[in-house]
Amino acid sequence: FGGQPTKALITTSVAHLITPILTPFIVWLLAHQIIKVDSWAMFILIFKLVIVPIILAELIKYLRLASKLEKYIAPANTFFVFLLNWGSVAAVAGLITFKNKSFLFALAISLFITVIEITFGSLFGRNREEKITWSIVNFYKNTGLAAVIALNSFGVAAVLGVVAYVFVTNAALAPFQFWIMRKQNTKYT
Repeated sequence: FGGQPTKALITTSVAHLITPILTPFIVWLLAHQIIKVDSWAMFILIFKLVIVPIILAELIKYLRLASKLEKYIAPANTFFVFLLNWGSVAAVAGLITFKNKSFLFALAISLFITVIEITFGSLFGRNREEKITWSIVNFYKNTGLAAVIALNSFGVAAVLGVVAYVFVTNAALAPFQFWIMRKQNTKYT
């Protein structure tokens, strides 16, 4: 989308690393319930999803393989995001229907959150690239981890909100990309 991948990676990684602390606090703050989170299991999960890829990226950079692998990185990333989203949706496939009021409510909340994310991303960016970066990072920073935590801590029904959010944010990317490309075309013409 023309953002800044380095800032996106750092922001997303830090967000995932503080999740074990913030998740129970946010649940307590919003639902006034204490949830028991297996911190060790969550740490192992975060280690596999965040730390291992960073270590691999640094190893690839150290071995000077980045230029050889560059053309494969974006398609591989897209494939892994697809698998993550597919896994989240598969967990609640039977609950996804427009007759399910919980799903519709989750879609409405997700749409509201997405509008806020794009708005704040645009406000906090100092230039066009940062505005794009912060908007896109807000979409993805905790979606996969949220699905895993919701499934493990609360069961399948809790993943419905995450899946609604995945639907809305992925649907929002098409008009967002159209808006970015339109801005680029008017800038160069």
